[in-house]
Amino acid sequence: MRIMIKGGVWKNTEDEILKAAVMKYGKNQWARISSLLVRKSAKQCKARWYEWLDPSIKKTEWTREEDEKLLHLAKLMPMQWRTLAPIVGRTPSQCLERYEKLLDAACAKDENYEPGDDPRKLRPGEIDPNPESKPARPDPVDMDEDEKEMLSEARARLANTRGKKAKRKAREKQLEEARRLASLQKRRELKAAGIDNRRLRKKRKGIDYNAEIPFEKRPPPGFYDVTGEDKTVKQPKFPTTIEELEDFSGVTPKKRELQTPNPMLTPSMTPGGGVTPRLGMTPAREGSSFGMTPKGTPMRDELHINEERDIHDGSKLELRRQADLRRNLRSGLSGLPQPKNEYQIVMQPIPEENEEPEEKIEEDMSDRIDREKAEEEARQQALLRKRSKVLQRELPRPPAASLELIKSSLMRAEGDKSSFVPPTPIEMADEMVRKELLALLEHDNAKYPLDGKMNKEKKKASKRTANGPVVPEIDDFEEDELKGVCA
Repeated sequence: MRIMIKGGVWKNTEDEILKAAVMKYGKNQWARISSLLVRKSAKQCKARWYEWLDPSIKKTEWTREEDEKLLHLAKLMPMQWRTLAPIVGRTPSQCLERYEKLLDAACAKDENYEPGDDPRKLRPGEIDPNPESKPARPDPVDMDEDEKEMLSEARARLANTRGKKAKRKAREKQLEEARRLASLQKRRELKAAGIDNRRLRKKRKGIDYNAEIPFEKRPPPGFYDVTGEDKTVKQPKFPTTIEELEDFSGVTPKKRELQTPNPMLTPSMTPGGGVTPRLGMTPAREGSSFGMTPKGTPMRDELHINEERDIHDGSKLELRRQADLRRNLRSGLSGLPQPKNEYQIVMQPIPEENEEPEEKIEEDMSDRIDREKAEEEARQQALLRKRSKVLQRELPRPPAASLELIKSSLMRAEGDKSSFVPPTPIEMADEMVRKELLALLEHDNAKYPLDGKMNKEKKKASKRTANGPVVPEIDDFEEDELKGVCA
């Protein structure tokens, strides 16, 4: 029995079979793809595609920026090649190989370094542990019989587009098309006969919320009195202010709990400050002491026997109430957070007298080009901001031929003015606005013509002749002045 060991160096034939198989089966059926290759497993086929054959893999020479990025990331994430490879833009095996090559170049400068002692080099008889990231070996002229058989079988399987499955799919497609045409012909015949076939459709399972109301209960036929349906439902009044919220405990009414005085308590335990409650006293709300009614009951105090005592007790209760208010206010203020006066003073370090001046670094060519480009863009943006809003927003403008007509229509009122009647301030302002508008139109049409070809012809004519088109002068304002006017 012949034992076949899968793996080893890839050949051009195997690479071409793998490419064709990926094009047909995709990148998720590696077991099916590996069945076309006798000496390769599914894991090796996947590794070969993602580390060498994938068109997105970059195989050009390493640049200095990529080397610097690789060394920096290798220092931050040592031995994490699969993590830093997408950042560099290479495969993990390429990053590892390049890193080892850079280390070899650094070690070559050492006097004690001997290239022959490198443990990564293969010795005679050893197998490469990572052949998927190496170039393919050319095919020999006389291929083995198993390789020829593998190639012929792969050709037959990859070129088989009319197999049993393809025939079955084509037959199902034909049946579906015939079924659709038969249904269409049937609907046309029923429509021609005057039969509405929409009612003959089977009702789907479930509820069609677009056609019916779920759990609808239709009223029985007849006449009903609908006068009471227009009555407005009285909504509960919810509190809207803080004062209403303090007394609001819910929508449902709450029973008032009255506290009955106990005559068996001692005077010190009496909740009135030592005064035994008498007739005419009513218990107060929660959180306050007992209070008295403003006056005694008329039927029981007609002789005004308790008048002095009522006045005396009322003053005591008023003082106690004021003390409770002050105590509640003090407790509320004590619960406020304490003020914090935290600040930090930051001072710039005082430069030392003996400090050496920094050495001026010569600017790089690319940085200088970028800086000049940014300055030119800023200058162009500043010039664009100084132009009129019509040029900034690329709005339509009147052509140069109609400029005289516009000028005559705007300045038409000058000939009608009487020298005996002085102009009003509004007329003077209107005249200034028209003059400014004409100056802007003439300046924009002369400096920024509508047609680009006309602009090119004018530039060529200006080069040929010294006298070019005359551009009217307008006031040139700075950006700060324009911002102040806009504000």
